[in-house]
Amino acid sequence: QLKKEIVAKGRPRSPEKVPGKHKKPNFDLDEDGEAAATATATVVEVEEEDTEQAVAEKEQQMRVKRKCSNALLNMSCNETMQSQFIEQGGLAALLELAISCNDEEVVTNCAACLVNLIPYGDYYSPRRLLEAGVVRVLVRLALGHDPRVRHYCALCLCRLSAERGLEEWLIADGALAAATRLVTLSENASTKEVAAKVLINLAVTLEGNQAETLVKNVLK
Repeated sequence: QLKKEIVAKGRPRSPEKVPGKHKKPNFDLDEDGEAAATATATVVEVEEEDTEQAVAEKEQQMRVKRKCSNALLNMSCNETMQSQFIEQGGLAALLELAISCNDEEVVTNCAACLVNLIPYGDYYSPRRLLEAGVVRVLVRLALGHDPRVRHYCALCLCRLSAERGLEEWLIADGALAAATRLVTLSENASTKEVAAKVLINLAVTLEGNQAETLVKNVLK
């Protein structure tokens, strides 16, 4: 009997039945948890601020580009400025702006500016325009969907293609493909007509199947 009492007294009680020893689970954040939550909230706020700042900077850059395109367009309307446009770096800036921005206002201003500059007169030879990459930029702009930009591109290509001796250069830079596209896809009748004149001006250098395809495109 004595042995049984010792065994009974030595038997451990389950924790939940020990008076005063049971603890209620603590679901509150400890110090480490609070710090982690604060850090996460701070990161989210910083990311939101960075996003807002990036958007604001992008909008500011676009406003600057629009002002630049307007300034270049105004310069191209001035005969005195036209004569200095290439020498003073205006053409290089114009072409860079035209291909680096998808903003409708900027692209339209750049295309209109090129229309003003193509009738070079006594200011500079047409070869200088081709050397500067004007045709390649016009070809790229002609791929767009804005009807005004397409028409401006057709006008520029038509004026350049009227110059003798530049046909092969124009074709190599993509003028033939661009004019064909303008004739085929443009809905504006005036743009189609101007683009067709480009094809006719370039036809003198074509032979065989190329000439036949060109005639078909013109007849469309």
